[in-house]
Amino acid sequence: MLQRHQTDQHSDSNQGDHAQNQESATTFRLDQDAMTSSNRFADQSEDSLAATLRHCVELAPEYVTLYRMRYKLTRISHQASRVTVDHAKTHAALARAVLEAAGYEANPGKNTFVHRRLKASRPNDVGTSDYLTETVIQRTPYLGLGLGAQTFTHKTISYNEGSIGKNLLPYLRSVDVGRLPIQDLYALPSTHMMAKFVAVAFYFGEIDRQALTLKFGQTLEQAFPAEVDFVKSRGLMHETSGQLGTSEALSLTPEGARHFAGVIALFFAPAVQRYLVNREPNTATDMDVSRRKALRVTARASSVE
Repeated sequence: MLQRHQTDQHSDSNQGDHAQNQESATTFRLDQDAMTSSNRFADQSEDSLAATLRHCVELAPEYVTLYRMRYKLTRISHQASRVTVDHAKTHAALARAVLEAAGYEANPGKNTFVHRRLKASRPNDVGTSDYLTETVIQRTPYLGLGLGAQTFTHKTISYNEGSIGKNLLPYLRSVDVGRLPIQDLYALPSTHMMAKFVAVAFYFGEIDRQALTLKFGQTLEQAFPAEVDFVKSRGLMHETSGQLGTSEALSLTPEGARHFAGVIALFFAPAVQRYLVNREPNTATDMDVSRRKALRVTARASSVE
């Protein structure tokens, strides 16, 4: 992934105009996204994951971002049973070990690793994309453009067409007729929006206390009193000054990062938690139903009108 940032490098050229242009030029950073880690590909071996990451670091990117493989509500949801919690934890630990050995660092639970050679030159660069940083730290709503893109405001979440079937045709058809290419639009209560905000914050491995208070008008303890007490008493999270040392945060400990999915689930909206707790995995059909819907959407999109 190429991402743009303003350079602070000065040209060594003795041609004044060229040097001035170089000073104000916009450059691109190389951010290598590896689709691996906490939820692995079905049947992926540890050797395969390690080899993938070694190929990645051979490109010498400044940042490496690890994403968790998503199965639910997709055409490959039937593969989810082949990825166990133990596999996920083993792969997450392996990925961190490989990257740290190659000189990359990230606080516990954070999925973007920054090479330590950048620490001195860009100490305030947390490594995450501008949109993610703005969303979590500055509480900025964002508009998603393109296939399956997500739009997030203070009260709504929406997904563009194509996110279910992973097919571009529905999106293009809506654009052609002048219709907003929105597949799903959710107007959610504050409990759900706070849960979404906290879930996204875990990309940083921590919850920025000031950001949550300014966005929702409640402190972290007011919004999640029992949850905060639980994670602190169990050693899953602890108080820090944030990854930059400038803002109070509740941050994951190494033990909390090892139980990453479980910690996030503590902050889900009560209705979502009830659904998950009452779901019987051996007899539940929701994944199957979602997969069939995704296949139908794909079939319709692929048909010739």
